[in-house]
Amino acid sequence: MQQQLKKWLVVQEYQHLLGNTSLLVNQNGQPGARNASGASGLFQTMPGWGSTATVEDQINAATRAYQAQGLSAWGM
Repeated sequence: MQQQLKKWLVVQEYQHLLGNTSLLVNQNGQPGARNASGASGLFQTMPGWGSTATVEDQINAATRAYQAQGLSAWGM
């Protein structure tokens, strides 16, 4: 879990540097959040990035998305 936390913190750092904290704020801290486009979880990742069943899964999915596409995975 420590490695996943480090990954999450890296994502948070990039969001902070770019002034975009809306991903977590918009979800109001709800891990089960979903939107009309099909994105889900705290990081609003699309289904293709992996499971969002648990917070750890969400961290892993967001990490995969970020490593593959950077912030463009979230349309930024």
